[in-house]
Amino acid sequence: MIYFQFHVEKLKLEAQKMDMVTTNTSNAIPCEFYFSEEWDGYDKIAVFYIESEKYSVPLKEGKCILPPVEKKFHVGVIGVKETSFLCSTLIKCEAERGTDLDADDTPQQSIWQQYLAEIIGIKNDVMRAKDDVTA
Repeated sequence: MIYFQFHVEKLKLEAQKMDMVTTNTSNAIPCEFYFSEEWDGYDKIAVFYIESEKYSVPLKEGKCILPPVEKKFHVGVIGVKETSFLCSTLIKCEAERGTDLDADDTPQQSIWQQYLAEIIGIKNDVMRAKDDVTA
């Protein structure tokens, strides 16, 4: 399995495992983040700086999916707890050139649309469970 694994010790982000990634690979590579105790109680957001864009991806149980990357990109993490913020160091990453995609090949559903579909699915499961309990 291709994946990235990171550890944050206090505020220092370190790569534990970074498989080779190619440009144009989209919404397919999982990232796992592990944190020292300083991060307990914080909501965590992975931040990917790709070209001039910033992609903030909420971590769900320390995991997220790597957004589409270019040749060079950076990874960091932000922790949020009420009015407190933790900001990790950044890691510079490089991607190998991947096969070019035509417009017809590009995935039509953004990562946010995927998250929304997952949330709606969970909501529907809860509503069905509620109906089963009240029936």
